[in-house]
Amino acid sequence: MRICPQGDGVAVWCGMCYSNIRGRAAYRGHLAYRPRIIPSGEGIGMALKKRDAALADSGGVVGIAAGKWGVAYPNLWEFMTSTKYADGSPRVLGSLTVFVDAVCLKACLNDRDSSLVAFASAETMEGLWAALERGLKDDSLDWRRGAGAGQRKKK
Repeated sequence: MRICPQGDGVAVWCGMCYSNIRGRAAYRGHLAYRPRIIPSGEGIGMALKKRDAALADSGGVVGIAAGKWGVAYPNLWEFMTSTKYADGSPRVLGSLTVFVDAVCLKACLNDRDSSLVAFASAETMEGLWAALERGLKDDSLDWRRGAGAGQRKKK
């Protein structure tokens, strides 16, 4: 047992010293005191900001400008932003996840309306977008049941 600097020089248990040693708190004058570091300056903080939810317009497409990316990859843009099918029935928006593997980039298209997922990989971002675009256009993506489809996984 260690001697608390705030005590009478007798080895007794001190909750504040214990919290400091475990890193749960920072009590000045007790064992293992570490002042809290408060970051200051520019560039610190989250780059993401909370934004208003996108609202669908009457045309069945999310009200986001397509820009160059949407023009270059129209099928992928439609998959991401269409809120209605061609027959007018409502559709849950799809999602796109991009991640890096050891040697390539990978993307997962999630058709949340049908509970299906499809993957593509490429060495560059342009190649990845082109593979997804080609797969959607030719209907050549290998769609599989998503993890949320049917029964949930047991832990």
